[in-house]
Amino acid sequence: MSSQGQGNFSATYEELMTEINETLDDLQREMNEFAGKMNDVMRWLPAPICAGMIFAWNKALDAYNKVFDETQKFLSQPGDVSALFRVGDMWDSHVGAPVSNIQAEATAFGVHADDKWTGSAARAYGDSAEAQGRAIATIKPMAEAVQDALKDLAWGTIAFWAAVVAAVVSFVAGVIVAAGLLASVVGAPAAPVDVGGTALACLGFLTAAVAAALAFSEKVSGALTGLQQQLSDNTGMVQQGDQWVWPRLDRSGTWSIGG
Repeated sequence: MSSQGQGNFSATYEELMTEINETLDDLQREMNEFAGKMNDVMRWLPAPICAGMIFAWNKALDAYNKVFDETQKFLSQPGDVSALFRVGDMWDSHVGAPVSNIQAEATAFGVHADDKWTGSAARAYGDSAEAQGRAIATIKPMAEAVQDALKDLAWGTIAFWAAVVAAVVSFVAGVIVAAGLLASVVGAPAAPVDVGGTALACLGFLTAAVAAALAFSEKVSGALTGLQQQLSDNTGMVQQGDQWVWPRLDRSGTWSIGG
């Protein structure tokens, strides 16, 4: 993905962060206005009906508080999409790309130091160059895997917050609709019930968003497991005791200047 495309995703994330905070403020305001309107309407209704409305309203408030608490919990650790994209790009530009550029040179064909000399030392040098080339060849795919995992996390974070924003926006819309019921005497008793139903629906949406985020994290975890396997790849390395080290010449051998 181009830096411009990643910039667009980062801008989308920042917009989502702004929107969720503004929407929570809207929700709190609408709930307070609803409570004021309901108190005004109940002055004209019989006590038993008012008792039922108060009971339903308290249930709605419990659900609202859960929505607010859960959302604030998410906001305490919102993630950093820009950093994930930036670090992912660094793995490509600072590790993968430079290594890819020198991979062709790290071979007996690519280097020229042994072009004018022969013998066992020259052969050993060529063998070590080939081993180094194989070892370098494993670095580029590993860097790409790290970059992909970080970008997946960035996209998953954006998708999660988009779902959270949609859930809270639906809550706000539901409260506004329920407030309209208070305008009629007939529909007023059902208004707090509707608010409660909307709050529970919002909680369901948030639960689904969390479940989707967990499922996505498991996918990324699987990618990281594959990355761990790549990190354990000893292709081209030389074993010395219980350790694997970068290939190098063990003996100088004999050599002579070629013609």
